[in-house]
Amino acid sequence: MKNSLFFARLLVVVLFYFSLYGKIVHFDAQVALTATKWVPFANIAIILAILFESVWWTLLLIWKKWASIWALLLILFTAIVTPIFFDFWNNPKVINNFMSNIAIIWWLLFMFFYYLEDDLKYLKKIIRKKA
Repeated sequence: MKNSLFFARLLVVVLFYFSLYGKIVHFDAQVALTATKWVPFANIAIILAILFESVWWTLLLIWKKWASIWALLLILFTAIVTPIFFDFWNNPKVINNFMSNIAIIWWLLFMFFYYLEDDLKYLKKIIRKKA
């Protein structure tokens, strides 16, 4: 189970690295799109999104110790960004992207709850050492 879960994490991280690559290569177009969504300081927002996604997805892949926290942060990020950029009620063409992000949120929820027990055990161990 652990090896297959690592493989699943790897596939999702590769998927998001392609997204990051697109944001970096087409930075100006991404900034223009972000500006049309009424996001203030679109340049800074895209740079922060690139940094945030690259750091947290990498941590989710390689550092299993706090995987539930990394997953929770990515859930929050994806849940905030999805309705802003994929407003299917105004543009029905983006419903597939919206539903893909919802599926990714569900996958991250699975990751969160799967690793939560291990992380809580580790946290209790740290607290006992300090007490």
